[in-house]
Amino acid sequence: MVNSDMKCGERQKNVIFLGTANAKYHPMEGIDIRLSELLGEMNVIATEDTGVLNPLQLNECALFILYREFDLPPLSDSETAALLCYVAAGGSLLVLHNGISVQERSELCGLIGAAFTGHPPYEDLPRIMYHVEKPSHPIFTEVSDFTLYDEAYQFEMDSFADIELLLSYDFEEKKVPAAWLRKYGKGRMVYICCGHNKECFYNKQFSRILTNAATWLSEGEE
Repeated sequence: MVNSDMKCGERQKNVIFLGTANAKYHPMEGIDIRLSELLGEMNVIATEDTGVLNPLQLNECALFILYREFDLPPLSDSETAALLCYVAAGGSLLVLHNGISVQERSELCGLIGAAFTGHPPYEDLPRIMYHVEKPSHPIFTEVSDFTLYDEAYQFEMDSFADIELLLSYDFEEKKVPAAWLRKYGKGRMVYICCGHNKECFYNKQFSRILTNAATWLSEGEE
């Protein structure tokens, strides 16, 4: 973990991972280590300090990853503005699973392009079959449809947001969006609903998606 006075260094090698330590449902412990393993030469800087959301530190980093818990206070006005400006100016944002919690700020809900509405009740994590909707996209290199014991997140999509559907799953004879891409100004946002716990991040296909997505976003590839 790091504090908000950390120095990111060179943009092309550094990733900020904003999560929540000791969270009841989605703790970041172990996931930060797994991301460091998956992203290889990238320097993953894990923190729960929202103070990293400032122009100086954001503009020095290649990718910002959100995995912040739901039961925390909304981001401040300055933190919200910094994240919006970062992406709009050409930055890259990867939002994983509960990271959609920033939807408490309507501006950030608009950035993501959807709002989390809940998931069906369960006693044990359901086994979800995820379908790749864009197999030709670089994010899905060496990836095919896969199953994962995870939460079946559901969403209300923003009808005004121009999104590209990447993953889906079937629920009650309907296709539910599970991952999507959105351009925002000069930057890009990818949301992936997978990732309820550390075990999810060791799934072979999800691991490959994370590696591909981080590479594609951080390198600005088309």
